Amino acid sequence: RNRLSRSRDFDAVYRHGRSVSTRFLVLYWFPREEGEEPRLGIAVPKGAGGAVVRSKIKRQLREVWRSRLESLPPAHDFVLIVRPGLVEGAEAKGFDWLGERVDEVLDHAELIVIGNDAPEFRQIAQRNGQVVIDLVRIKRTAENSGAYEGICW
Repeated sequence: RNRLSRSRDFDAVYRHGRSVSTRFLVLYWFPREEGEEPRLGIAVPKGAGGAVVRSKIKRQLREVWRSRLESLPPAHDFVLIVRPGLVEGAEAKGFDWLGERVDEVLDHAELIVIGNDAPEFRQIAQRNGQVVIDLVRIKRTAENSGAYEGICW
């Protein structure tokens, strides 16, 4: 089901992972050693609304995330934290707007989004003079939408 459900999994991502934030979302991510599929945990604070509202935004975020699974690096755990204003914005502006907010935080994290095949990552990075040791973050350069720049961690 591609979900984080245990408290210890959330804690591992918070403690050892990296994070970025945008106006409406915070994203933590952490590469794990076993498993193939990316997993997602969602945290919605009580200030976002009652239980029904929190459950609804979690369902919507899971659906948006599910449509982006193919473009995420494999064997990673992710935690999305909802910030104030996301629930109201999603209600007023719709599901597509929510998808744009998720894309925004993924772009900010430079976690993209070519495919889950590690050799493909390596081939793209080597073609542009980059040496890839492990899975890398790949970002599209502004000047040439066909060129990629690899960043090792």
